[in-house]
Amino acid sequence: MKTRAKPYETVNTLLYRVFGVDCDDLEEEFYRLNPTQNTPFLRANQEIELPYLEEDLETTSDDIIVWT
Repeated sequence: MKTRAKPYETVNTLLYRVFGVDCDDLEEEFYRLNPTQNTPFLRANQEIELPYLEEDLETTSDDIIVWT
């Protein structure tokens, strides 16, 4: 799947924006699919290839109670 980066976006913020999760496995797959990307910073409107999200990635929906 291809997408374009927004201004001032990093690899981590892009992955979180698209998938709602940012884990090491997803980031490693991103760099494997984009071998010329050697920095975490993306250019605005840069077209990049995104990995397909697998179900076994670290995704949690547990709420963290901060104030009681």
